[in-house]
Amino acid sequence: MKKRLITTIVAFLLSIVWAIGQEVYVMPMDSAYKRIYNISTITPDQVPKIDGKLDDYIWQHVGSWTQDFVQAQPFERHPTDYTTRAKIFRDDKYIYVGIYCYDPHPENIIGFIGLRDDNSVGDVVSIAFDTYHDFRAAPEFYINAGGNLTDLIITDKRTANRSWNAVWEAKTNINLKDSCWTAEYKIPFTQMRYNQDNEENIWGLHIRRVIPSIGETQNWSLIPTRNNGHVFSFGEMHGMDELPKPRGIEFLPYVLGKNINAPTIPNSPYQKGAEWKSNVGFDAKITIRDYTLDATINPDFGQIQLDPSEMNLTAYETFYDEMRPFFLEGKHIFDYGRISGGDMMFYSRRIGAAPPLRPAGIDNVDSFAETASNVPILGSLKLTGTNNNGLTIGIIESITQRTSLLTMRNGEERSEVVAPLSNYTVARVQKNWNNGNTLLGGMFTSVNRKLDEPHLRDALVQNAFVGGIDYVQYFKNRLYAIDTKVMFSSLNGSEKAIQAVQENSVHYFQRVSSQDYLHVDPTLTSLVGTGGYFRIGRVGNSVWTVNETFNWSSPKFDFNDVGYMREADYYNNSTEIAYRQTTAWAGLRNSTITLTQTNRWNFGGFATGNDMMLGWSASTMKQMSWNIRGTYVMNSMDTRMLRGGPNVRFNPYFQTSLSFNTNKAKKVYFTAGHTGDFRDELQNISFSGELAVRVGNHMLFSGQMDFSKGHNTIQYITRSMSVNEGGSNSIPGYIVGNIDQTTYGITLKAQVNITPDISIQFYGAPYTSIGKYDKFKIAENPQSGKQSERFYTFTENETIFADNNYTLSKNGEVSYRFRNPDFSLNEFRSNLVLRWEYMRGSTIYFVWQHVMSDRTTNYIKNWETNLDRMFGLPTTNTFMLKLNYWFAL
Repeated sequence: MKKRLITTIVAFLLSIVWAIGQEVYVMPMDSAYKRIYNISTITPDQVPKIDGKLDDYIWQHVGSWTQDFVQAQPFERHPTDYTTRAKIFRDDKYIYVGIYCYDPHPENIIGFIGLRDDNSVGDVVSIAFDTYHDFRAAPEFYINAGGNLTDLIITDKRTANRSWNAVWEAKTNINLKDSCWTAEYKIPFTQMRYNQDNEENIWGLHIRRVIPSIGETQNWSLIPTRNNGHVFSFGEMHGMDELPKPRGIEFLPYVLGKNINAPTIPNSPYQKGAEWKSNVGFDAKITIRDYTLDATINPDFGQIQLDPSEMNLTAYETFYDEMRPFFLEGKHIFDYGRISGGDMMFYSRRIGAAPPLRPAGIDNVDSFAETASNVPILGSLKLTGTNNNGLTIGIIESITQRTSLLTMRNGEERSEVVAPLSNYTVARVQKNWNNGNTLLGGMFTSVNRKLDEPHLRDALVQNAFVGGIDYVQYFKNRLYAIDTKVMFSSLNGSEKAIQAVQENSVHYFQRVSSQDYLHVDPTLTSLVGTGGYFRIGRVGNSVWTVNETFNWSSPKFDFNDVGYMREADYYNNSTEIAYRQTTAWAGLRNSTITLTQTNRWNFGGFATGNDMMLGWSASTMKQMSWNIRGTYVMNSMDTRMLRGGPNVRFNPYFQTSLSFNTNKAKKVYFTAGHTGDFRDELQNISFSGELAVRVGNHMLFSGQMDFSKGHNTIQYITRSMSVNEGGSNSIPGYIVGNIDQTTYGITLKAQVNITPDISIQFYGAPYTSIGKYDKFKIAENPQSGKQSERFYTFTENETIFADNNYTLSKNGEVSYRFRNPDFSLNEFRSNLVLRWEYMRGSTIYFVWQHVMSDRTTNYIKNWETNLDRMFGLPTTNTFMLKLNYWFAL
């Protein structure tokens, strides 16, 4: 027994020594990085047939294949059994690309036919061109093994604009017998912007293959995991001289018919049920040397997708993503970066949004008004591009229509203006030097409104101007960077309009806790403020990164007229240290640990926040991934919770978040998420889970469940004026209360892809949020370090409920009245879209939108009862047929 044990140990040690001695060949970096490919030119009789088979003469006998692709993930520069190579040609109109993908297990090739612009499922190849060779952004063209196309603009920071749509052609062919699949591209020069007088004769080039069955990614020219810029790391394609100078004129006219069947309102002359609408218009795209002019006349800026439901009890505006193609194409050019959190200088959904005003006193009993829709956009122009000197320009000019609604009060009809004629201008310029390592730019926005009626002048800012300068400098091959922005804003209008800005949730100049440096000035007719951002640090994708960030917004700074801004009046400092494991180790493909410490002050010098966050994100060799974060808030002072009242202090607390997903390459995958907020005054926890099932190569179904439950002892309700026994208004009181809120949501999605050009999508989302209030309180000393001194709680004897109203009496001397704040919100939104791209760039849509929504002060306790009530609510059905036709001159 002893002899056998010794023999086993010796054999084990020898095997370790042998394994250590077996060195795996790793390709040298200088052979894998910054490769060069020489493109070949073909004659008209050599043009291939685009069928994905690569059996044409040129693929067999003309030009040269690239080197075999290099493994990038999970084992960088290690050998691979999945050989990939490509060949590229050009003529005076098109670029032709052929990609060969060998797979020793062809039965595992995922040939799923997905939606246009969705490359998340299936084996995929892509090719990207840095057409200006300025290392900033590149159009990228994807095709998966099933044949569906995706095009996008990828930036050097790896942000992707997926809504850029080009007109191009590609096909694939899966050859099980030869253990491979192949892809064939035909990309028109007219669909890309480039320097027509290209003295350098070089484009940046990146070709990639993703093999989801084994979790491997390959590059023709390696972009290292530890890179200091995505487009900066592209290889090169030589031979791009004497480029064609296409006329570059494209048109996309459309016709649209829509039927809206909405609930009727008794005795209303406007809400009668069914309504028919039609529209015609066109978009045009014109190339002006290095720049592209987009113009649209009588555009259809309606959304095919629906915005998600939400019950917002905060002081902040809900942010919704842009979904309209006109504003999404070229979006990266207008990206000025974010100063703080989700703030952004250009928020395109301001243009053509819902009317800012609504007729007053409409009760749908004795007074009625037309249903408001989004403000029509009369026309828009957009100029974008980069010249051969590295100067990038982006300009948007939009005019929205003066909009009125018919109203009827006591039998008398009149027209009331709810939105003035408005002009929106957005301009962006940026210049780069030194191979993109130095960038200097600026951005300017303006909103100008024609306020020709007194109620418009009283409610809206007449002119809003915002300007900014930004500068980025990279050092040591982009390992270190300085990034800075300085901005100013100027608003002007009537005294009432400017007072309204001072008192809105972005500013709250009436804040009781800030009266030593802020106050509402009702005589002002303008506001001028500044904001800025400065970051310095080690930013490259190396093992260790360190960043120091400082940003500020003065109390009067405001770019909300055409931007998105949550609040002003702060200084913010953040220090971040991150450790990144970028090579496979211990069963992990990659892993990142991040530590962030943040401090925040207002302009009065008062510390409003100090916290520390620790995060860990990782993915495994089996392609499962997770992201875990924990935040400890040492000091928190909420300056907005009481909507202009005193600041509210919170005791130290923890916040948590977790997300997890299984391998999305599998036919069945699962994702889950959790957030938690654990304060003495507020506890909220939420969970979400999604299950997705892929059926064959044509269908994908998913269902997501969201649940959150919260208990908040100081939920803001209202600012109420006290009424003493004599009945005169006197002391303002900030009323809060306990709320138990429960929210349920289900999201169901189904897609059937008959071919890459014909698809059916369904989206359905029932949503319920219910809240019950009790134990009402009034703010007394909410900044106190002692929780017991912050709010006074009304006893049952001091609380009276009658006629759906509460009356609170304090010490029998003062009382406050407000409506019952309980709520039950029920919504169901669904969308059915049939899409057929009957010609390249030309599409027919059929859309059915179904919406049911109601909010009541009756608290309905359980979800089953709410669901029963939801599906009995009045319904709005919209049916739309839209056809567009693309052609070029």
